Amino acid sequence: MIAPLADPHSSEQVGYVDLLKGDIALATGQRDTAIELFKQAIKENSTGISVEALARAYQQSGDIDAATDAYASMFRSPDLSLSGVPQQRWVEARYTLATDYAARGDQQKERETLETLLNLWKDADPDLPPLKKAKSEYAKLQ
Repeated sequence: MIAPLADPHSSEQVGYVDLLKGDIALATGQRDTAIELFKQAIKENSTGISVEALARAYQQSGDIDAATDAYASMFRSPDLSLSGVPQQRWVEARYTLATDYAARGDQQKERETLETLLNLWKDADPDLPPLKKAKSEYAKLQ
C-alpha cells in the first residue's frame, strides 16, 4: 500500500518505507521481521529514527545487548539525532539505554547516561513522568 508511492530509486524513500513496514511488523508482534526491516531501513537511509526503532525492536525481543549497542550508537553520533521527533521519545530512549546498562550490571554507564539525561533536561517541567523516573533511578545510584 505504501511502497507504490515511494520512488524505488530514492534510498531515502525506500528507507522510510522499510521503517514504516518495520513499525507495523513490531506493532503486530513480528519482532524478527521488524528487526530485519529496521536494519534494511538503516542501510538505505540511516537516521536517528531508524536506529531508535531498531533499538526498540531489540528491546522488545529481549536482546538487551543489541538494544544497548543500538541506543548507544544513536547517542554517540551527532548525525543520528531525533530532531523533529517528540522530545518524550528522545528522553525515553536515553532512559531505556540507562535501564539496559542496569540490566547488564553496568552501574557506571547507567549513572553516566542518567546524568546526561538529567543535565539535558535540567530546565524541563519537573512533573514529566519520564523525568521523574530518571530522577528516581539516579537517586538509587547515589
